[in-house]
Amino acid sequence: MFYSLENNTPAGALFGTSRVPAVAKRAFIWMLGTMVTPLVDRVAFGSSGAARAYDEMKRLRIKSSRVITALPARRTLPAEAETPRSTGVTALFVGGLEYRKGISILLDVWDEVEAAAPDVTITIIGSGPLQSRVEDWVRLAPERRRFLGQLPHGELASFYEGSDVLIAPSVRDGRWREQIGLQLREALANGLTIVASDETGLADWLTEHGHTVVPAAELGDTLAARVVNTLNQVLPRPSVRESLPTIDGRVAADSWLHE
Repeated sequence: MFYSLENNTPAGALFGTSRVPAVAKRAFIWMLGTMVTPLVDRVAFGSSGAARAYDEMKRLRIKSSRVITALPARRTLPAEAETPRSTGVTALFVGGLEYRKGISILLDVWDEVEAAAPDVTITIIGSGPLQSRVEDWVRLAPERRRFLGQLPHGELASFYEGSDVLIAPSVRDGRWREQIGLQLREALANGLTIVASDETGLADWLTEHGHTVVPAAELGDTLAARVVNTLNQVLPRPSVRESLPTIDGRVAADSWLHE
């Protein structure tokens, strides 16, 4: 029994972009499914994307499975504890400053966002190989763009509370595909509206609950417009929190797996 978050296809997770013949990939995955079947009796999937990924392992037969989405538990705040919203809209990016997290795409399209939404500001938190590019980009419009580098995890809460929209445009990179995204879980727990690519395993859930999901192949062409549309239709923070389960998905999955 196990809790699966991997939402990459078996071929993608095992071979990435390597030039292995398709017939060899299929044969290996078929054999793997045959070998794993006797070892697995119960699987909880952390997302519908993870469940689809395992469906592609045709020879795998799981006796009992269930999708228990890896969402944070709902927390209800008293009305007076809600952070007062300032004028304008604040966007937030939290994550590695690297290709696979989509930061370069975000920087490329942000001029379009600012042109269409003059009151938007953005805060970028993280570190990585593209940090110098982010720093140069922020210096072009420091009154509307802010880069804070890598912060201790305990300091992130105030930035989630002070932002309206989290942007997470991740893309596949080799054998890697976004499983869930810690920043997505934390942003949802704080009531933020999400703009994400369809690479996260939460893509189906986000779409069903009014957030914005952009196909990764269309990020360069449509991310700016989708961000602007979302900035103009930010979901109420209480409704975002109320859409979450009463029990953390990881806790619920552990309980079900050990019934």
